[in-house]
Amino acid sequence: MMDTSTRYYICWYRLDGLDSYVIWYSNERDGVLTDQPLLVPSFPSMEQARSYAEQVGIQVEAEEPVLHNLDILSEWLRSPDNRTIRCDHFLSAWNLFSDIASSVEGAAFEQEERGVKAIYNKLFEGNNLPSWRAPGEIYIPGWSEREVAQMERVLGRGLSLFRAVVVRQEGEGTDDLR
Repeated sequence: MMDTSTRYYICWYRLDGLDSYVIWYSNERDGVLTDQPLLVPSFPSMEQARSYAEQVGIQVEAEEPVLHNLDILSEWLRSPDNRTIRCDHFLSAWNLFSDIASSVEGAAFEQEERGVKAIYNKLFEGNNLPSWRAPGEIYIPGWSEREVAQMERVLGRGLSLFRAVVVRQEGEGTDDLR
């Protein structure tokens, strides 16, 4: 019997100039669908991701996916500095990497490192979500060299993990969501 409290969604990401999709789920613990204990299938189109979900008996929600643009992070990692940190993209990537690590057997992403939680919180606050801010209030985080170096290590580990375990499935077609 399928767990009806788990919700599945198509998760759209861009890496190396290619748009692709994985299946993300939310429950007591968020994660991504794996087809083997160590691999995450990725699809070149939403239709192929939906078809895969049907094949394995999963119904995905109809909600349109939001882009996780990992190219922005990848570019920053080549030359990290405190002036080009994009809180929205970096937080989105951090959360995705964390969900992948919790889904893939033996994967590690958020290693215990002093100050990492504070960096995550600053990225979160830097998104200026309306539910967390008074009207007109804007938070622009300042970043120390140490924080930039830590963020580079953590997000670099996450991107390396992503590249190691997310396997793009062969197939035709693209979606017109760009």
